[in-house]
Amino acid sequence: MVRIVCIGAVVAVTALSGCGTSSDESALQSGSTPAAKEDLPTFTSENFGELEHRANDFKGARVKGLVGKVFNVDRSGEVGLALQMWLDDDQNHQAIVLIEDQGFEVSEDDYLAMKAGTVYDQFEGENALGGELSVPRILATDYEITDAGAMHPAISTASSKTETLGDVRITISKIEFAKDQTRIYVKATNTGPEDGSMDTDPSVVSRGKQMESSIDFDQEQLSYDLSAGASTEGVLVYPAMPDTGLVIKFKGLDANYNDVSAEFRY
Repeated sequence: MVRIVCIGAVVAVTALSGCGTSSDESALQSGSTPAAKEDLPTFTSENFGELEHRANDFKGARVKGLVGKVFNVDRSGEVGLALQMWLDDDQNHQAIVLIEDQGFEVSEDDYLAMKAGTVYDQFEGENALGGELSVPRILATDYEITDAGAMHPAISTASSKTETLGDVRITISKIEFAKDQTRIYVKATNTGPEDGSMDTDPSVVSRGKQMESSIDFDQEQLSYDLSAGASTEGVLVYPAMPDTGLVIKFKGLDANYNDVSAEFRY
């Protein structure tokens, strides 16, 4: 039996085993990964709700395509490490991902894409306030560190375009249209001899509807101040929208303080 420490939502698991033992534990401790069971369903982010509180019914089932934000890293076990991660922005759903490579470089607030894995078991415990925790544990076999956008995979993309706003050269390197958000990747370079500024909140109109941006601190932010010769890059996040009929307009002043704008149409 290994020691379990629960603090708030955090569950510190000191090895790749839970509150009890299972037939798979000896395989993990010996370094061999339990085989996936072909007669069970494959779980993805789309049907994860069926697994969330019933992992023990699906031990060995394949899991693929999960992306989450890590909020706890436990390296105290003799074999591997355990990562707790949120699977949604609202932090309503979580999983514990088990990785056999204890040297894998990962930190809190990293985003992890788990391309493939198998259901290990259901962790049951309590947090420091006495609340019940029931979290599925997934043994990852193919995984990598990714970025925040991976939690909202793009359905379609728009290619790069460049326009000039006074002395500022603005490039929209790409636009990613996801099911639940739109991400506009922007780079701006001040090509002039004087310090300037960058419109960090452009007008975005989708098929005649004005769209409002949302702040996502997990994404790189554009800098408002832009020194001569300097560049800034950032990601502007908006609600989901169609990938056509889109107008993005940046505003500013030229060297003579006249109003100028740079317009992108998709």
